Amino acid sequence: MAAAAWVEIPISSIVVGPRLRAVDAATVANLKVSIEESGWFGSILVRPIASEEGGGQFSLVDGAHRLAALSGLGRSVIAAAIRPLSDDEAEQLWKTITDIGHD
Repeated sequence: MAAAAWVEIPISSIVVGPRLRAVDAATVANLKVSIEESGWFGSILVRPIASEEGGGQFSLVDGAHRLAALSGLGRSVIAAAIRPLSDDEAEQLWKTITDIGHD
């Protein structure tokens, strides 16, 4: 697996596909309050979508609650780790993260 690069990307460039677990509205609301009070110091994990499919777009791997909270606060960009993952690598990583209860 290649190393991740952290950059700010437009929220509008992130595609959220089917998820193993739903985004919980209460969790998003709590994150929004926390971000408003303390600021935002985290990131999400995305992978590039092949240029033929969506040049400049990214597929969300981890961080749906964080993405929803920042989007709900009207932010237009988000810090993201960009990692070039195959479909199989992304699915395995997503399952591992979901199994340990992390978003």
